[in-house]
Amino acid sequence: MAEVACVGEPLQAYVQESSSTGMVKARLASIDAYRGLVMFLMLAEVLRFCAVPDAWPDLVFWRFLCDQQTHAAWTGCSLHDLIQPGFFFLVGVVLPFSIARRQSSGQTFSSIVRHAVTRSLILVVLGMVLIAVHPRRWIWWFGDTLTQIGLAYTFLLLLGYRPARDRWIAFGVILLCYWMWFALAPLPGTDFDYAMVGVPADWLKEHELTGFAAHWQKNSNPAYLFDLWFLNLFPRETPYLGDRTGLTTPNFIPAITGGRYFCASERSVTIWGFRRRGPLSTRKLLAGLPSPGNRRLIHLYHTLPAQVMPRSSPVAATP
Repeated sequence: MAEVACVGEPLQAYVQESSSTGMVKARLASIDAYRGLVMFLMLAEVLRFCAVPDAWPDLVFWRFLCDQQTHAAWTGCSLHDLIQPGFFFLVGVVLPFSIARRQSSGQTFSSIVRHAVTRSLILVVLGMVLIAVHPRRWIWWFGDTLTQIGLAYTFLLLLGYRPARDRWIAFGVILLCYWMWFALAPLPGTDFDYAMVGVPADWLKEHELTGFAAHWQKNSNPAYLFDLWFLNLFPRETPYLGDRTGLTTPNFIPAITGGRYFCASERSVTIWGFRRRGPLSTRKLLAGLPSPGNRRLIHLYHTLPAQVMPRSSPVAATP
């Protein structure tokens, strides 16, 4: 059986002991707390904090809450923007546990990979089902959070079977190549019609990127051009011209590094969580969460709000 590099011996022993005794050992409260935090941030949108400052503009505190419950228009960061990378991080958190449990039950590498591929397909389909709920019709679009996780999941699992050195190399190569894909792509001409691809003139006037940053402009970057070709391969009522959010299918590629981050740090989990026979504290786990400071680094390879916005309904722009 192939050895999983990101699953350490203490974690294997932990899972094997649970399997042999038939009892589930104590859950890591930090992972449950983090999962609950991410779900709360996602569901908190229904609280509609923005309705308060809209009615009373002078309420600074409520305006702050509104800003953190709303996506940044394109560049920048809010707490709401961290929901999707939070999900990817959570996938990386639980992946070593999942692999170790399956290995302890005698599953082979090929069976684990088949299970991962099946799970990936299910997540992709579920994401597309959620997209189809409101318009009551099937829409071929792969920017939903669940769909993006599904596209990345199998690749993340395969990286888990590589040594730490290879995983760090993959981390750098993915980010660098994705950044270069944008940086080296030719800019659109001055006559490019942004309104035709779902970018209104008033939005562009306020959020237009200039100079080198223009390579990451909404609905004119290389990832958008890929979708312009790829999504029009599927049957559609009207040709795909762009999505109002700017989300694209290739977003899952750099997002792989978000899940891979924790898999590479699994040794710290085994040290703090098992060798010292104490629970991994919530503070230690939350210390690794994506932060606004980290987002400035991630901005090197993508215009981040487009990378991390959670679910939205795709809207095909029309001339």
